[in-house]
Amino acid sequence: MAIKLAETRTLQTIPEDSAQGNVLSSVVQAYERTSIGMIYAGSAYAKGIADQFASDLPSGGALKIIFNGQYDMDSYQETLNALRASDSRIIVWAGDPSDLVTCVPYACKIGLFGLMYSWVCPETALGVPDTIASAIAQGLAIQADADALNGLLMTSPVEGSGALYDNLQAQYRSTYGESIQHMNPSPLAQHRQILLLETSREISPLNSTMQANTVGVCGKLIFDQNFDRIGAYELVNVYGVSRTAGTTVDTNYKLVLTANATFFSGTNAIPSSDIVQTENDTEADQWVRRMRSSGTLRGESSGGSKSVGISSGGGNVPVRSNREDGEKEPPSRVPLKSYREEAGDD
Repeated sequence: MAIKLAETRTLQTIPEDSAQGNVLSSVVQAYERTSIGMIYAGSAYAKGIADQFASDLPSGGALKIIFNGQYDMDSYQETLNALRASDSRIIVWAGDPSDLVTCVPYACKIGLFGLMYSWVCPETALGVPDTIASAIAQGLAIQADADALNGLLMTSPVEGSGALYDNLQAQYRSTYGESIQHMNPSPLAQHRQILLLETSREISPLNSTMQANTVGVCGKLIFDQNFDRIGAYELVNVYGVSRTAGTTVDTNYKLVLTANATFFSGTNAIPSSDIVQTENDTEADQWVRRMRSSGTLRGESSGGSKSVGISSGGGNVPVRSNREDGEKEPPSRVPLKSYREEAGDD
């Protein structure tokens, strides 16, 4: 993406980052969810995805955003507390991968992962499972952190992937010199762009060809009216390993499910976005419900407690994020190690 911004004539076949908002919207609609919670960083990247996601939802439809919260890493625990209090079970996240790595232990602590939850993330989350696995090997995380990600759904751009692309890259590197490979500002650099199908707008003789769908080194190519490629996305499902569960098929990024996803339960049973209290509610669930009914987690701020304004459909409402004096911390669903200071453990 950085290269795309630095040189306008290259990598034009990669869609704008905000397009992932459309893809995430397709994911939650494909699974027929009715209510979701959205949490995102304050970066232009994350906000662009969140805004596009919200605008892509059908107006007047059954799917509602019941929590819409922007976080920063100085107060992410407050936002996660408010998300937990909203009873959102389907959670759409967008942000920096290091943010998600930091948030996982605390989200586990307050019960935002588990049988009733499903997290949906853009491509920045793709490396998070491996990062946490590496942290476990170094004693910086625990297995419960990795297990929490079982059932994770992520969107991944198909651009630049697959055996055909890998073979072409290998052949290219063995054939052309460093000056071309590094895209130095020389006439020869244009040959690299043409070879890898990374530009089309500046090559007017190819316009008539590029307007039609064709097959390239990454699969089927679709171009818009500006002759930019409309990239495809895959839906990646994590349960121990990553597998493809769906792919987008048109310019609106409609998702077609190609395989059953495995969720936290270890089954294909899709977690419901509806709130149903059962006798199997965990202690953490019961704690949150008690706090909500007493006004501790929702309502006007009072005393020394902090509150955070969260947009929840009809506007901003103050959502209490800290416990009242004397109130116990929510019980944890998973064992926590004392070194995970970011999670607030003693």
